[in-house]
Amino acid sequence: MKQILSIVIVLLFTSPLVPAQNSGGASKQPTNLEQELMRLETEFYEAYTKGDAATIERLLAEDYTHNDIRGGFKSRAAYMMYINALSDSIKSGAMKIDSSNLDDLRVRVYGDTAVVTGRWSARGQRGGKEDSEQLRFVNVWVKQNGRWQAVAGQVTLAPR
Repeated sequence: MKQILSIVIVLLFTSPLVPAQNSGGASKQPTNLEQELMRLETEFYEAYTKGDAATIERLLAEDYTHNDIRGGFKSRAAYMMYINALSDSIKSGAMKIDSSNLDDLRVRVYGDTAVVTGRWSARGQRGGKEDSEQLRFVNVWVKQNGRWQAVAGQVTLAPR
């Protein structure tokens, strides 16, 4: 928790001083680093769609925290319990995600820390009924021991 608080404090007080590698403008091509982070986000949401809990677990740092769509807070362990239950629902057929789309990805890199925002939309069935969902998300990634891992995430329901 102290590490996340430190990251937030550093971002709040230094972000105006440190130029981001991508301002989110449409005219600039993403750098290799930005492409790598976009690939990790895609990998995460593909794993979520397929119920692949092992991939999600690999992408999360040990101190990962998550704020959910209802304003709830989850530790990494609680979030993985949710992901494992989701995985079980997908594998049993109780829930099916027929299609999903990840778009509006924006990456801002500050040294070994990156903030990725975007939108994820999905359609499928839950409990035998058609359902769809659209989420806006913010994920904070940190490069530790030579690899990027998510340290914090937040999702918000987006208007349909």
